[in-house]
Amino acid sequence: YSEPRSGGEVTNNTRVGWWRILWIAIVAVMVLRVCTENNSSSNFTPEARDRILERIENGEIDISPSTQRAFERVNTTRAIARKQQELTALLIGSIQDDGTYSEAVQTKIDSLKAEIQTLEDKLDELALFPGGSLPPEPEN
Repeated sequence: YSEPRSGGEVTNNTRVGWWRILWIAIVAVMVLRVCTENNSSSNFTPEARDRILERIENGEIDISPSTQRAFERVNTTRAIARKQQELTALLIGSIQDDGTYSEAVQTKIDSLKAEIQTLEDKLDELALFPGGSLPPEPEN
């Protein structure tokens, strides 16, 4: 309307009030908190998780065979990653000027490669057993 209806002044209603900005900010903060909340499947602290894993390894907590196998796969995968990091550090840090390695270093490199291969074989073996079946116990 070009003229006010009740004798007041005509105002421009297109600007955003401070209260709207405040509500938008509150909603944005809440959305950000939900989106950035801990996305891990558990809310355990690393120390609590380590204690639980240690108790499982020591046999203090009973777990199903399939969970045990999954646990072994995870541990084997982590062991492979650690050995590969160790091997990479050794390869980079011990190379001589002529591009070769000393005999002692080469022995360590070969040993690490063999350990990695053994762990990868174990991981492949653990992946072969379906569902609830367990791998046969090694005979000693």
